[in-house]
Amino acid sequence: MKFFTASRDAWQDVSARASLLPEDMQGVFMMIARAAKEGWPCPSDAAIARAYGSHSLRRARRLLTYIEEQGLIVCQLDGTGRRTVTLVELAWATAPGDPGAAEAEQGSLAV
Repeated sequence: MKFFTASRDAWQDVSARASLLPEDMQGVFMMIARAAKEGWPCPSDAAIARAYGSHSLRRARRLLTYIEEQGLIVCQLDGTGRRTVTLVELAWATAPGDPGAAEAEQGSLAV
């Protein structure tokens, strides 16, 4: 039962952090949090754009930049161009993922 309570508390923390963002960005933050919690690869720009309700890869990258500027995440690229996103206060991190991957290559990360 202790694990369940700790997990629920962690998701309450994630939800509280998501609420600091505009409503239309909260789903993207939660999708990234789930990928980080599960150790899945970082969602691609295409997956982020779709979760945001767009097809624009540029908009997806701006969205990540905005969330990073709010101090909620840190985005890093490794030497091969694969992206890792870390949730700052929880220290959860995604596995490296290809930002340019097509969504079908990555699988669905929808929350």
